[in-house]
Amino acid sequence: EQQAWMYWEGFDPTPTRLAAAKAALDRAEALAPNAPQVELAQAWFLYYGEHDFAAALTAFRRAQRGLPNDAQVWAASGFVERRLGQFDAAVADFERARGLNPNDVNPAINLAQTLSAQRRFTQANVVINAGLALDGNDPELWHLKLFVLWSAGDLDAVDRQLATRPSDAANVLADRAMQALYRRNYTSASDLFRRAA
Repeated sequence: EQQAWMYWEGFDPTPTRLAAAKAALDRAEALAPNAPQVELAQAWFLYYGEHDFAAALTAFRRAQRGLPNDAQVWAASGFVERRLGQFDAAVADFERARGLNPNDVNPAINLAQTLSAQRRFTQANVVINAGLALDGNDPELWHLKLFVLWSAGDLDAVDRQLATRPSDAANVLADRAMQALYRRNYTSASDLFRRAA
């Protein structure tokens, strides 16, 4: 999986890296052809290496039968379904992943992103709040919270959220700049964007 991930992420998008990923998969298949971990490796190779998302989803489903309590396997199928535009199925799989690993904020982030893509902002906000209860400083959850509030047009709620973050960190300044932009305070937005850069 690591070899294919490096190819996918662009760290080494060369035919040599892809061949190394395929060789590692072939070796795993030879050693344990029916192991669910190998089915999972096959799924990741199809996803990361071959960009064959439909086939990857089928392979993730096979891996789920052998690893039914592995949150990452359910999250993985959610990624593929979302990429394929199967948002309701992605929501179900991210919810399953979240249920299997309730103390990890990543399933909450992915679930909230998927709900937001469907414009289900009220539900997304509930999930985000639950994630923030686990880790109130997670920057991705924090920004997602603001995105949901902006998308819902609740600028007053954004003001209240920003008031809880008095930091001058670049990401907080950028969020304040976006809020100023939405408030049509262009001078303030310009100043904050400069300070965030």
